[in-house]
Amino acid sequence: MLVCLGRAPWLGMKTEIQRFTNKNAGRLPLTKRETAADKLVLAQFAFGTLAGVISFIAAIFTTVVAVAGSWRSFWLTVCLASFACAIGLIVEGARNFGKRV
Repeated sequence: MLVCLGRAPWLGMKTEIQRFTNKNAGRLPLTKRETAADKLVLAQFAFGTLAGVISFIAAIFTTVVAVAGSWRSFWLTVCLASFACAIGLIVEGARNFGKRV
């Protein structure tokens, strides 16, 4: 970090450090509510991505692995359920993406 600050004027960046007192909390660029909304959207996108990966792996198990019994139906059910969860979480995250309280 200090090396970057030493090169900052050479790169044309400002290195002004301002003191912050707790008396004037309105100067903060983001409030706790705004960061909470961002964390919610990030969590929804992350879990949506995880559900999509699980759906992809279950689809591979459904089509490639030939196992006797009801395993094929089980993997197909896992695939469809996780795909529905992935779509739902990504749509919900996209709805909350621009919301700031």
